[in-house]
Amino acid sequence: MKVSARDFGIKFQRLIADLVPYLRTKRIWISFAVAFVLLCAAIVVAALPKDRGDFLLYGKNIEVISYENGLNILTDGTLLERLDTSSQCQQFRSSMDGSVAAFLTEDQVLYLVEGQRVKKIAVDVQQFELSTTGEGLAYAQEAGDPCFLTLYNVPKRSSREITEHLSRMDFSLSPDGSNVAYYELRQGKEVLAVNRKEKRHTVTNEATDLIGISNDGKQIYAICSKARDHSILCSFHYRGQKQELGAISSISFKFNSDHRQIMYYSGGQTYISTNGQEGILVSSYPLYLVTAPNSQSTKDTNAITYPVHSLFDHVYTCFDGESNSAWLIKKNPDKSIKLVSKVSGCTLDASNKYLYYLHEMKQLRYIRLRDGKDAAEHFQVLADNVDSYALTANRKLAYFTSNSSLCTVSGKTGGAVKILCENTDSLTPVLNRGDWVYYLSEGQLYASKNGRSGTVVAENICSLYSSSNSVVYALGEEALYTSTIKKQLNQVNPS
Repeated sequence: MKVSARDFGIKFQRLIADLVPYLRTKRIWISFAVAFVLLCAAIVVAALPKDRGDFLLYGKNIEVISYENGLNILTDGTLLERLDTSSQCQQFRSSMDGSVAAFLTEDQVLYLVEGQRVKKIAVDVQQFELSTTGEGLAYAQEAGDPCFLTLYNVPKRSSREITEHLSRMDFSLSPDGSNVAYYELRQGKEVLAVNRKEKRHTVTNEATDLIGISNDGKQIYAICSKARDHSILCSFHYRGQKQELGAISSISFKFNSDHRQIMYYSGGQTYISTNGQEGILVSSYPLYLVTAPNSQSTKDTNAITYPVHSLFDHVYTCFDGESNSAWLIKKNPDKSIKLVSKVSGCTLDASNKYLYYLHEMKQLRYIRLRDGKDAAEHFQVLADNVDSYALTANRKLAYFTSNSSLCTVSGKTGGAVKILCENTDSLTPVLNRGDWVYYLSEGQLYASKNGRSGTVVAENICSLYSSSNSVVYALGEEALYTSTIKKQLNQVNPS
């Protein structure tokens, strides 16, 4: 267990205080020594920095930060509201575009953040789900024996009760937030039910474990039986028809934007099922999603397009038995493409046109996605001996760490490498939306742009973080800072 310097000082002081009655029976010089030690301990404790609590971040455009014995809700790096509570954020959900978020505190209070509003939705909440569009919020409340499931319509700011006989804190909301699948007790027996278009339907009374529901509410996905070494993935029509998709060896699934397609693993292989039909083999290995930092759809008709709300037509990585590989999974699974092999880490650029990756030999490279299966033959090497990296939005520069040094190189052509800092404390370069890179060295925070030497922008900084929306957060001994586009830091929580 990690103990802060402040806690150590307090415990040490109490230990000495407990020894005082015993030491008083000894010689007088020991009493003087004890008094001196107590005085020193008090001075040390008083001089230690104030305990500001944990530094936790959630979300995309919306962040919930636990700091200074309170919860700070920020939108795009600007403080929206502060909740003076010692209760931590226990669960957090965000819409796909990051414009709506909901979070549950340890004292079971559910909050919704929408636009410039922070609203308390309900108390005594055990579990909740926010739809990917941010339009629906389902939550379960336990009030003695009955358990209630409620669906809140975010745009209309209205709620309706789904059931007061919820049997599990296990329910699934459709992506648009209009349909919900759940378990309830009917005549003493548990059934899987769905509320579709505000009408209730019993799906099955078979023992299942719910996974998800399609956007139109017609298909409900669940594990319908379990064996020692595998489980059976099933699709149920909302009127009860059942389709076994296959035996699965990993309880890990991915849906596309409207949940009409599900990607699953069986026997170490990857399959995709469409509309509840039997799955199509995509890869002989399990695949893992790779996303762009600020994904947007490209309008270039010559390039492969990536809809913002779709997980398919996207890049995935997999382990193929010898090394990691990057794959492009098309909406037609039969046309999926293996791009490159021997990948230890990869990211898409903001335009979704280029895939940057670390080769096994610590070489930073990139390929053009439109080259498809021939991409591996046309890779561009940017730098060698790379530990981690970050890319500016326009691909002009790539920043990377190498043996505790922070370096920069052209993000398009590679070439000459410039060292910005020979002794950085940052494991990964951190960039804001203005392409300013921030890094730590000996407790000081530096900012740099366009490969120029860094300048000190803050001191006594403990940690550094960048959100998925490229907002930089810096936790200092005296305050919390943010940066979005410009170089300077904005003080969020003054001491």
